[in-house]
Amino acid sequence: MVNVCPEDAVGLNLVSKSKVPNAMWGPHSKEQEVIFMDGELLCGVLDKSQFGAASFGFVHATYELYGAETAGKLLSVLSRLFTKFLQHRAFTCRVDDLALTPDGEAERRKVMEQGSKFGTLASIENFPSLADPALSESDKAAALRDRLEEVLRDDNKMAGLDMTVKMKMKKLKKAVDDVCIPNGLARKFPHNHMQAMVQTGAKGSGVNAGQISSALGQQELEGRRVTGMVSGKTLPSFKAF
Repeated sequence: MVNVCPEDAVGLNLVSKSKVPNAMWGPHSKEQEVIFMDGELLCGVLDKSQFGAASFGFVHATYELYGAETAGKLLSVLSRLFTKFLQHRAFTCRVDDLALTPDGEAERRKVMEQGSKFGTLASIENFPSLADPALSESDKAAALRDRLEEVLRDDNKMAGLDMTVKMKMKKLKKAVDDVCIPNGLARKFPHNHMQAMVQTGAKGSGVNAGQISSALGQQELEGRRVTGMVSGKTLPSFKAF
């Protein structure tokens, strides 16, 4: 910052926060606290919240204090710096950036098994009459199939069922992600390049990383679950309903 600051102006004083939380860097870390004093960076890691399109960051403060010309010069310098860095160092993802440890995989399977009946339970919740304790499991399964055949042919009822199942599956997906990321990953941040991209805001999101490493989750088309065919299947290889 010292090199682009106008000669007739004092250096930048700024206290801000980066996108990556302190906990990701390790215990007792203060890297999330970004501190500039008289144009010198004293503490913190610069990421998307500082030189991205974000309010009250490094670039925003430079624009407000020194004007558009200095801010433009700063962005040009950063652009050349980042390009040169990538030319010399490169940056890519490895397979083990996405893989889980054996313990992480065991926890993931445990949570998935606990939620294996969530689809059926959500369907039953959508039909209160099926919650009658007097119904046997076989009677409940037969009644559920009859209801699903009826619902499949009524778009409004199907929308209600979709909403119930989606809410149930969203909780399962979150539970799986919580046990897998970041503690269940084979490589931890900052050595995990996928997590480095996601956490710093460079590219992608936590949803993308979770879909690759832990579970794909309930797929949707235009806000609804994948539509069933006349046979009651969404794909020929699936069981009906």
